[in-house]
Amino acid sequence: MPRAPAAGTDQLRFQQRLEEAAVLTHWLAHDFGNVLTGVLGFAELSLEQLPPDSEPYQFVSEIRQSARKGAEFLRKLLLFSRRNRAQSGSASLAAVAAAEAEKLRPLWGPAVDLRLSIPADLLPLAMDAEPLRQLLAELLDNARNALAGGGMIAISARRLDLAGAECQQLLGCPSPGPCAEITLADTGCGLSPEVRRGLLSQPFFSTKPRHHGMGLPMVYGILYTHRGGMCIEPCPEGGTQVRVVVPLTAVPFEPTA
Repeated sequence: MPRAPAAGTDQLRFQQRLEEAAVLTHWLAHDFGNVLTGVLGFAELSLEQLPPDSEPYQFVSEIRQSARKGAEFLRKLLLFSRRNRAQSGSASLAAVAAAEAEKLRPLWGPAVDLRLSIPADLLPLAMDAEPLRQLLAELLDNARNALAGGGMIAISARRLDLAGAECQQLLGCPSPGPCAEITLADTGCGLSPEVRRGLLSQPFFSTKPRHHGMGLPMVYGILYTHRGGMCIEPCPEGGTQVRVVVPLTAVPFEPTA
C-alpha cells in the first residue's frame, strides 16, 4: 500500500478491491460465527460431561482450543469488514504506545531497539484505547517480522492539519482537519518491487507461507471506521515506514484514576 502516484489510479483501484473484499468478508464472517458458536458451545457442554483425566476429554479440549483460535481469527475478519462509524472515544497515544512497548520489549529481547518519540502535549486521538492498541500491535508485529535478526523500530508522532489533497494520498477514509500523524519505521530489508506489486493488487497479501495476511487489512478497517488513513513507503535510510493519520479530539485528555 505505498503512497499513490499523482493520478492515484492504482491506489483507487486497490481501495475498491479492499472495499469489495470487506463486503464479502462481512457476510462470510457472519456465517462462520454461527458455526463457531455451535462448535464451541457443544464442546463446552461435552467437557462438563466427561472425566477430566479421560482421553475423550483431551480430544474435546483440542476441539475447544481450535474453536477459540477460530474465534480470534473471526475477530480480525470483523475488524477489517465493519464499516459502521465507531462511537466517539479518546485515548492517549503516548500511554497506549508505552504500554505496548513495555509488553513487547522483554519478548523481543535486546536485538530489537524499540524507540518512542511522542509529544507529551499531543491531544488524545478520537479512538478508544483498545482499537488503538490493536492497530499498534499489528503494525509492530509486521515491523518485527521485517527485521531478519535485529534492528530498530521507531514510533513517532506529530500534530498535522490534514488538507483535502493529502487525504487523496491515503488509504482509508480520512477527513481534512486536525489529526495525529503516527509514523512507525523499521530498519528491515524494505519493500522489494514484487512486494510492492503484491500490496497494490492483493487485499490479503503476505510474504510468509501459510499466513492469512490479515494484519494490514485489520489496520485499514480500524482506520476506516475512525476516519483515519494510512500509507506505506520506503524509509530514506532503508527499511519501511507506515504513516497513519487519526483525527484528534477537541478537548484535552483526562486519564481516569
